[in-house]
Amino acid sequence: MKRLIIALLTVSMWGTSSLFATAMDKVTADSIAAIAQDEIESWRKYLPTFKGTVRARYEYSPEIGKSRFQLRNARVGILGNVTDNISYKAELDLCDQGTILVADAYAKMTFVDKQYAVTAGFQRLPISMDANRGPANYHFANRSFVCKYVGNVRDVGVKLGYHPSMLPLNIEAGIFNGLENEYTKGKWFNTMIYVARANYTYYGLKAEVSALSQKPDQVRMNSFDFALSWNYRNFYLEAEYMNKHYTNNAFNTVHTYNIQTHYRIPFRKVLTHMLVQARWDSMTDYWDGRLSETTPGSGVFDHKSITPGRDRLTVGVTFAHLKKFGAQFRINYEKYFYHDKTAVISDNDRDKILGELVVTF
Repeated sequence: MKRLIIALLTVSMWGTSSLFATAMDKVTADSIAAIAQDEIESWRKYLPTFKGTVRARYEYSPEIGKSRFQLRNARVGILGNVTDNISYKAELDLCDQGTILVADAYAKMTFVDKQYAVTAGFQRLPISMDANRGPANYHFANRSFVCKYVGNVRDVGVKLGYHPSMLPLNIEAGIFNGLENEYTKGKWFNTMIYVARANYTYYGLKAEVSALSQKPDQVRMNSFDFALSWNYRNFYLEAEYMNKHYTNNAFNTVHTYNIQTHYRIPFRKVLTHMLVQARWDSMTDYWDGRLSETTPGSGVFDHKSITPGRDRLTVGVTFAHLKKFGAQFRINYEKYFYHDKTAVISDNDRDKILGELVVTF
C-alpha cells in the first residue's frame, strides 16, 4: 500500500509538471507570436505601396471621317512612409500620348499632429479644382479647358500646407522654378512661380480659391481661380472660373469656364455604379506666354503659340467597378463651337465620339 501511494503521487507530480511545462511552452509561443505580429504591424506602415492607371481608348471624328486607337496614359507609381511624419511619392507615365514623363517625384514632412506639411520636389502646383485630378479620377475622357491649358502646371519647388484638425480647411502656398517641365535641365532662374490655394468644405459643399503668378518668358502672367462643388447623395455639380491676365497688355485676358455634373446610379452586383454626365466648358483665345525665338529681349510681343477660343459640350455615361481595384468604361461625345470660324483647328480639337477603358490598381 505504501509503495502504491508513492507511485500514485509520483505519477500525479509528473503529470502536473508535464501539464505545467506544456502550458508554459504555449504561453511562450503565444508571446513570441504576439511580439512578432506587433513587429510586423509596426513595419507594415513603412512598406511601399505600388499604384497604376492605364487609359486605353478609341476615337472617331465625324468631321474628318477618321478614327484611331490611343493609349492615353500608362502611369505607375510608388508611395510610402519613411517615418510617421515623412513620406514620399514617385510617379512615372510610360505613355503620355506616346511620351515618357515624370508625373510626381517629391518628399513630404508633416508637423504638429499632421496639421502642417512641407512638400518638396516635382509636383503639380495647387491651382484649380479640376486640374488637380489625376488620370484615375478624371470625370470625362478629355480634361476640361481649365485643366488642359490654363491650370495645368507642374514644376520643382516647395509647398507649405496647413490643415487644422478642428476645421475642414486646407491652405497651401508654394514657390517653384520659373518654367514648368524644366526639372531635368539644371537651369537657373531669375524669376519664380508663386502659387497659393485655400478651400473649405461644409458637408457636401466645397469652395475654393487659388492664384498663380509665373513668367515663362518676358511676360508675367497672373491667374486667379474660383471653384465651387456640391455633392448631395447621388448628385454632383461643379463650377469653376479661371482668369489669366498678361502684364503690359501683352495679350488679351483669358477667361475660362467649366461647369460639369453627373448623377450616380448605384448597382449591387458586377458593377458598383453608373454615371450619367454632362459638361460645358469654354475659353477665350489662350497664349502660353512664350515668345518667338526671333524676338527675345526686343520688347515686341511676337506670340509663339495661340490656342483659339472655343466652347464645348460633352455628354456621356460611365460604367464603373470600384472596389479594391478599379475599372471604368466611359462613352463621351464632344461638340465644339469655335469663336472664330476662320481659326486653324487641330484634328485633335474637333467633334468626336470616344470610348475609353480605365483600369486602376
